[in-house]
Amino acid sequence: MRFHLREQLALVSSLLTWCVLGAVVGLLSGAASAAFLVGLAWATDTRESTPWLLWLLPAAGALIGWVYSRFGKDVEGGNNLLLDRIHAAEGDVSWRMAPLIALSTIGTHLFGGSAGREGTAVQMGGSLADSLGRRLGLSREDRRMLLMSGISGGFGSVFGTPLAGTVFGLEVLSIGRIRYDALVPCFVASTVGDLVCRGLGVGHHHYAVGVIPQVTPVLLLWVLAAGLAFGMASLAFAELTHGVQHVAKTLVKRPWLRPFFGGLVVIGLTYLVGTRDYLGLGLPLIEGSFAPGGVFLGAFALKLLFTAVTLGTGFKGGEVTPLFCIGATLGSAFAWLTGQPTSTFAALGFVAVFAGAANTPLACVLMGIELFGAGLAVPLTLACIVSYIASGHRGIYLSQQVDTPKAPTVLVPAGMVLRDARGAVIVEPRGAFDAIRPPVQTLEIGGLMDDAIPPALDVIPYGQLRIFFRSGDKPKATSWRERLSNKPTYLRVLHEARRFGLTHGTVKHCVSGFMAKGHVEHDHFEHGNSRLPLYVELLGPRPTLEAFCQALAEPLRGRFMVYKDIERWAWDEAPVAENAS
Repeated sequence: MRFHLREQLALVSSLLTWCVLGAVVGLLSGAASAAFLVGLAWATDTRESTPWLLWLLPAAGALIGWVYSRFGKDVEGGNNLLLDRIHAAEGDVSWRMAPLIALSTIGTHLFGGSAGREGTAVQMGGSLADSLGRRLGLSREDRRMLLMSGISGGFGSVFGTPLAGTVFGLEVLSIGRIRYDALVPCFVASTVGDLVCRGLGVGHHHYAVGVIPQVTPVLLLWVLAAGLAFGMASLAFAELTHGVQHVAKTLVKRPWLRPFFGGLVVIGLTYLVGTRDYLGLGLPLIEGSFAPGGVFLGAFALKLLFTAVTLGTGFKGGEVTPLFCIGATLGSAFAWLTGQPTSTFAALGFVAVFAGAANTPLACVLMGIELFGAGLAVPLTLACIVSYIASGHRGIYLSQQVDTPKAPTVLVPAGMVLRDARGAVIVEPRGAFDAIRPPVQTLEIGGLMDDAIPPALDVIPYGQLRIFFRSGDKPKATSWRERLSNKPTYLRVLHEARRFGLTHGTVKHCVSGFMAKGHVEHDHFEHGNSRLPLYVELLGPRPTLEAFCQALAEPLRGRFMVYKDIERWAWDEAPVAENAS
């Protein structure tokens, strides 16, 4: 084995460079998180000591909405904007994102909105990291890696979990895949950010699990059942939040009025339930969840509702701490109903609901170990995995890409973002073990009997039709019901092709290429490129394909379509031996 000195020098140089850059990002992220957490603690204390501030929540919401519509349109996408910038490796993240999200989140908590803090820290870290990359004149690819480290730095510093922060920045981009190219800066930024935040005297909440139960088959069965419940809670939170957001946009055209009406609904809910426990982060509810009988059994549903209304109508803040609260209270209720250890299942729910909603099971397992100890590693892992699978291809981050579907029988085009995948999931009508079941008939080369007649190959004229669509292209909806169930145009064409009797139909994403003599677009060799079209490929006899296009003339009009004559090869009936009697 030869020693390549130049290769080793390049590796060491890259390591040192990204350690320095990651440390600078961690320093910025940690300082920003510390300042934000101090402001958030002040807002929480002030709200609790001044109850009448809740009545100003609608006015605060209107102000937040107006500020973003006037000064923050380019950063209103929040966490999804960061993911879009990382996927496309182009575009800038404005420096305004950091102060706008920090001040608006503190305002949301000061006046009684139910929101979290993770989104704020991640957006501040990402904004500061991208501003640093621009000042240093880094390339697009290097700025993409620096942006990922900003996400890790913000997450690790705001929760005091550097390992979880490292993996979160790598895992949150795509479902079913982790990228290691930014491993060094993400780890350094998350670790330094946590050290800086702690060094500035800002601590984090700790929850006592107590005696950790021994891992037994019976316990794991209960954890599996709880994981299913946690996954369904994740799904309910994501869908309800997006549903509230959609209804608010449909009914209220002016963006600054949506949080105004959302504030009125939160006030009404507060007086309807008769308590203010569901406002803010919900930390008292989390603490109560670790003691038997410490919280109301339905507390998880109420916190879910309060948070969905707050965030769905346009208030600013994160989703993670409310998800911690939803999970901990649901775990406590599950333990009470099944006779399991309360603190253990509260800890499992604490991280597992977030794992399902954010589609980041590995980061959540590490977070659970950092917060509650390695003694719960096996139950934590099982709960997070089950919740991740049970939540389906849904999530709080609509710009996440689907790299690997969560089940082999669920078909989602690779590289499609959750925003589009919500209406494009296809389930194959086959058993779970069909992929590993051996075929009924096998043919081994050289294994034919001497007295057998080889099967004849039948060649059938066939046609191949490709119809190109823009990513996210949907037919115009005329009502809110149609908007809720509006599927992409390519998926409608695919279903119509199956009903028309065509034999095969697939959807394919373009990775690299150019259209209409434009620039060559290249994103990543394993992901579909959102800037390039996707196409539906249909196979069948030419007359059938022609009749299909004529029947669907309206949705196909103006589309770029390519036809090609091909051959279909098929075996005739099974061979018969010459000497068969």
